[in-house]
Amino acid sequence: MESENIGTDEIIEIRQHNIMQSPKLGMTIQSIVLSALIIVFCVLYRALYLQFLNGESLIYNTSVVLFDNAIILLSSTLLLTICFFLIIRHKHSFFNFMFAHRYLFAFLALSVLTFLGVSGSSISMWGVTLPYGDLSNVIAGTPRWFRTDEFATSLAETFAQFNDTNGYMPYIGSVFRGTSTDMLVTGVPVLDASLLYRPLYWGYLLFGLEKGLAFYWNGRIIALFLMTVEVGLIFLDEQRGKSVALGILVSLGSAVCWWGSVEIIVYSEALFVTAVHFLKTNSLWISSIFSFAFFQCLGGLILTLYPAWIVPYSLLFLAMGLGFILNNTEVLNNLSPRKLLLTMPWLLLLVFIFINIYKTSSPAISLITGTVYPGARKSYGGGHPSLLFRSVTQLFTPFFNNGYSDQRVDVYSSFFDLFPLGYLVATYAIFIKKVKDRQLLALYFIELFYLVYFLFGLPAIVAKITLMSFTTPERLAVVIAFGDVLILFKSVNYLEFGYKKGLCIAAIYTLIMMLISKYVEPDYFSLFKIIVSAVFIFGYIYFLITKNTVWIVISCLAIGMFGGIAANPLQIGINVVEDNTLIKDIKTIQDTDPGKWISQTGWAENIPTLAGAPTISSLHYYPNFDMWKVLDPTGKYSDAYNRFAHLRFTITDTNSSEIILSSNDVVSATVPIKDLKTLEVRYILSNDNLEGFNSNSYGVSFNLIKSYPGYYIYKIDY
Repeated sequence: MESENIGTDEIIEIRQHNIMQSPKLGMTIQSIVLSALIIVFCVLYRALYLQFLNGESLIYNTSVVLFDNAIILLSSTLLLTICFFLIIRHKHSFFNFMFAHRYLFAFLALSVLTFLGVSGSSISMWGVTLPYGDLSNVIAGTPRWFRTDEFATSLAETFAQFNDTNGYMPYIGSVFRGTSTDMLVTGVPVLDASLLYRPLYWGYLLFGLEKGLAFYWNGRIIALFLMTVEVGLIFLDEQRGKSVALGILVSLGSAVCWWGSVEIIVYSEALFVTAVHFLKTNSLWISSIFSFAFFQCLGGLILTLYPAWIVPYSLLFLAMGLGFILNNTEVLNNLSPRKLLLTMPWLLLLVFIFINIYKTSSPAISLITGTVYPGARKSYGGGHPSLLFRSVTQLFTPFFNNGYSDQRVDVYSSFFDLFPLGYLVATYAIFIKKVKDRQLLALYFIELFYLVYFLFGLPAIVAKITLMSFTTPERLAVVIAFGDVLILFKSVNYLEFGYKKGLCIAAIYTLIMMLISKYVEPDYFSLFKIIVSAVFIFGYIYFLITKNTVWIVISCLAIGMFGGIAANPLQIGINVVEDNTLIKDIKTIQDTDPGKWISQTGWAENIPTLAGAPTISSLHYYPNFDMWKVLDPTGKYSDAYNRFAHLRFTITDTNSSEIILSSNDVVSATVPIKDLKTLEVRYILSNDNLEGFNSNSYGVSFNLIKSYPGYYIYKIDY
């Protein structure tokens, strides 16, 4: 008779609740969805590779994968569904076991991936660029042309470190710029005491170049996942399931997989985590361990040498740390003179090593800070609001970019925050529910400060005092999204909505996000993308609001797979470069008759550096003014080349050089034949036949010694 007093809305809500809580039905649905997501992802991921090889559409290649592997896919789906059903059925014991041993499993995963040489590098683009290229090392996904900063720059610098005549991973290299170059400031592995603070580079020292690359690539993602989980445990009050979901969402985020800011986030998170545990513990020897880890991470963060992200991430976690202390003032009672004294050895070690770094690197640092770009770059804020609303587009950019407003889809990558969802929920919690969580308040107000900088800008004096002048709105947009995700995961704890209200809120906000996304990218969102996006958004919001942990994890995994993992290929080894005929020939030439090189190869100016050949026209991390004085004696073009620069050299039979700034970091220059001797050029790698220059009046001979499809190697005689 009691049910007669229950309204229709309540009956509907109870039925929905019962359906969702039906153990076997719920577990079956979760198992089917999870296995289907993984199979669909694997099919599309493999189809991306086929698209890379044959140039056909993704739809066509998806059908090929489905047709060729139908039986395997069906049986795999069935097997995965059974496995996931058993796991979810015993989810508490399984999760407890996995969570308790998460560092062991992380170590095992890293060991296997390192041993196999697996990475997500786009190194296979060299297989397309170099003659007689080999693409067999790619298993799934597709290498990306616009990842040149990774495969054609940082990876080329790393190759140079293993082939430099100055030694094994030298501090001062001889390859880049064709002269002595400080390699520490370029951010590549260096065999020096500073390596203590760069654990992600230890693989290069221990295992060599191929395995070191795999260790570095996978170690970053695994470390980011682990540290984000630890941040979640502190920030979310030991909610383990949500902490794991947060770890998945961040470590597989579009901003992480497209951009290279992983180490900065890892070190920033680790500083926060180690500081909190240092404050919480009463044990002196455990305090010593955490203080060592703290200063190691501090050294690592500084050595990333990228203040545009160091500053905002550091301020964000500093605010979170302050909020933690205000929430837990009793931890200050754990501080004692003996405990603080334990930090001194690690602090002094850090200071000692960095004094030595400064002594060695001060000339390079002075040149970098004195450059027009990025040294003189200052920003006081004021960005385009559309940068804050890029969450939804990242779900498809690894697979589709037709109609996108920028060919570089990585430019707008961010975290899946659905801005301003986190900020709206936090505002409700703080001002309506009167929540007094000081950690949430600290993060809320630092995000508010970032939004003021981003939308309106700051007075120059405020920007300089807070160090925000070192960042830019474009970089800060990513940090705002990161903070918004943290705020959302925290503030939903204070929501008390039933299933019906959860459905309404999720549906309304999904509609709002799709309208905004369509407005931001009007030509990108087809009906299909709109429908799929709406499903992702609705599910993600609904399960967060209703606090369904298993579905939250599944949602974050789905977002991470399709919007993050697929951004990079799954590939093995470095044979595409090491075994290439051109690279091997350059090594042989350099071993038998060493000399300086110029590359006239467009964007691929670093090709000779892959073989350890000193290359004048390679990337200049900081300017080589001695070289530029030869080409520009009067300093007429100094603003063009006084910068971090990719060089595009062209040999000409003219009396003077013409130097053009093609973009912020690309400098195009003509090199007169008469200047080759002064520059001490012995070899030229060119896409063009240069034998026509042999009729010059300077007595310079261009002797062809090797030719390949699209490439020529000339020895220069004077």
